[in-house]
Amino acid sequence: MMKENKLKVAVATVGSMLILGYATLQFVELSNIHKANQQIIEECFQSWADESTLKITKAGVGELVPCEKE
Repeated sequence: MMKENKLKVAVATVGSMLILGYATLQFVELSNIHKANQQIIEECFQSWADESTLKITKAGVGELVPCEKE
């Protein structure tokens, strides 16, 4: 009986650690994409400073933004 409980606790601990590790990796990836998008937008405005209208769209979470003039 005691060995079953220890096994369940061990499985739960390992499972929790795997979930937290995956969530951390996803957070880091989203953070990197956010930083890249900020840089793209900044470069867009610097490159097209004389244009009156710029189009920056984002299709979804975790995607890079395209910059184009209208």
